[in-house]
Amino acid sequence: MRLNVMRKYILCTLCFTCSILFSQQNKKINRLTGILDQRYSKGEISQKDLLKYMTDLYDLSKYEGFVEGQLKSIIETAKINYDYGYFNASLKKINEGVAIAKLEKNSMALCRLFLIYQRILIKLDQFHESQDALKKCEYYNSLVSENDERDINHIFILLGKAELLVDANGLSKDMDTVVSLKREAYSQAMLLRDNDKYKKFIVINTLESLAWSLALAEKLSEAREVVIKIDDLLMKYPNEEFITQSFVIKGAIENISKDYQQAIKYFSIVIERSAKNRNTYNFFEITPMISASYGQIGDFEEATKYSWKYAHLLDSINSANKKSNNITLIKNINLSAKDKQRVISDVNKMLLYGILVLIISIELLLFYQRIKRNSLVLPFITNKEDKFQKEEIDITIKVMRLINFAKDDINVYYVEFQKIYPYFYQNLKDRYPKLNINDLNYCSFVKMNFNNEQIAEYTQTTLKSVESRRYRILKKIEIKSTSDLYILLSKL
Repeated sequence: MRLNVMRKYILCTLCFTCSILFSQQNKKINRLTGILDQRYSKGEISQKDLLKYMTDLYDLSKYEGFVEGQLKSIIETAKINYDYGYFNASLKKINEGVAIAKLEKNSMALCRLFLIYQRILIKLDQFHESQDALKKCEYYNSLVSENDERDINHIFILLGKAELLVDANGLSKDMDTVVSLKREAYSQAMLLRDNDKYKKFIVINTLESLAWSLALAEKLSEAREVVIKIDDLLMKYPNEEFITQSFVIKGAIENISKDYQQAIKYFSIVIERSAKNRNTYNFFEITPMISASYGQIGDFEEATKYSWKYAHLLDSINSANKKSNNITLIKNINLSAKDKQRVISDVNKMLLYGILVLIISIELLLFYQRIKRNSLVLPFITNKEDKFQKEEIDITIKVMRLINFAKDDINVYYVEFQKIYPYFYQNLKDRYPKLNINDLNYCSFVKMNFNNEQIAEYTQTTLKSVESRRYRILKKIEIKSTSDLYILLSKL
């Protein structure tokens, strides 16, 4: 009798303590998901801050086995990485999310993951795969039970259909259909419930997409009317990314209207905001537009400067894409999409429940050690992938500054070059001892992708002497062409 009472007491104590722990951990998860809800309802949080919160949500949800929080974090992180041009990082998250969502039969999460996936495939020129991804979105959305969630997905599916019709510059042979699809998406967004926390975000998103296509279709008066609506909404919804995009649209409208000075002002604001937010991809997309505007007003020096910045950023982005594991990830995601979802029989479910009960029992026995180890504090785990991405942005910015130093002060250029590439001179000298300091300096220019005319200008020498230098270097290292030299130096 006394033994039974003791057992009941221990069981009650464990259950009570476990409920307290679960409640406290649940509060932490609720706080993080609340921050995400705040971002969508008020637009007052930057993507940089949001990425940190989503990393914390992912770590805590994974530790606690809270799959819904884990999927929410994966979707948001994939979207942020896409917005910053980190396609490989986004694909990794999508690949992970699809595997989890398929196992959980979470159609809503699958639909939203494939929406992001479709846009990445367009950026990577995977047109047919992008079509297939959009079909998957429609299929998974048909399985979503909640009407509100299904309506939101349908809005982004409409935008996805419009994106399939345009080229890399946003142009299409059928701009009327593109505009029509985006108008429909906006109309659907306005039908969302006013208390829906996503409504403002979605309305502005669809309006900016519509304004962009209206501008490119040269329907400028309509585009300006939409921009006025966007500005009014942004007064109450100060989302940094939307504000930056609104200046891109305004610049495009003025550029098409041939008011190039005003276009340059808007584009300059975008460049400043992109540098502040460390969004290199946004900067990359704006440089050809501001270069064209400077060219139209006859300021060829500024036009050339931004043209070169674009060329270097393009090389950097293309190089990053080649180094990444994009193709393998795409194959994995496509393969996962084709697999049939697992069906768990009642017997397997009972077996699974039995295992879970056993695990919980073991966890309860080790309960004290867990509390001591965790101290009930929200874990903070540094996102190594995000750290790597920041380092890539820093290098890109330094390279852009290096280009300016070459034009303005060649001596500063030599010093800064060796800071960014500290082993370049030594490695080259060790491999080819016949090279002198002037040869090494020339090689640094080749690595920066400067041509002989630019090298002559920046070093204040004649083109003939630069070409002679190139010839002597090729002879010393025994290669035949400048392209071979460039390939060799790019690896150092």
